[in-house]
Amino acid sequence: MHAQERARELLAEILSREEFAGAEESLLQRLAAAIKAKLPGLISGPGLATALIISLAALAVFTGLLIWIMRRHSLATAAGSGESALQGGKGTPRAALAASREAAGKGSHKEAIRLLLLALLLQLDEEGALEYHYSRTNGEYLRQLQFFSARPVAAELFSLYEKIWYGRSRCRREDYDRSLKLYAAILERGQ
Repeated sequence: MHAQERARELLAEILSREEFAGAEESLLQRLAAAIKAKLPGLISGPGLATALIISLAALAVFTGLLIWIMRRHSLATAAGSGESALQGGKGTPRAALAASREAAGKGSHKEAIRLLLLALLLQLDEEGALEYHYSRTNGEYLRQLQFFSARPVAAELFSLYEKIWYGRSRCRREDYDRSLKLYAAILERGQ
């Protein structure tokens, strides 16, 4: 018990020091006092705490709105030009494949591979091999293709896509050509 009493005395001594004075004030009150000290005469009065709370709430709302907008934009970007290729009811594998070839022709091989994968997913959806939805991951699609005869080739195409789309490697024409071969092999083996 002697050690516990000594610890309490030591704690009481430490807490009685000047740097711990005012600890009974809330964090908001200490923040308001610090702002007053730094900006004398600019902000004063009892409304400072209220103004600070309102400012922090507005900042939180603004941050939330910004995150929401960015997330919405990133989902639209993820759908990307594949969506523009599929607007107006042209949501066909053929439209996505044409958009893929067009992107490759312009030298946008990374985008071309993404559109090629989209064309594959739409084609497999039409054939009933999987159910396409823009929010699904490649892993989810591979699980849907569990009994699909061309699953290993599809896994290779998904892996190539992920390496190029999410990785830091540069996408070249050879990568697109390899993707086209895998695409054709998947459709051929899947029938």
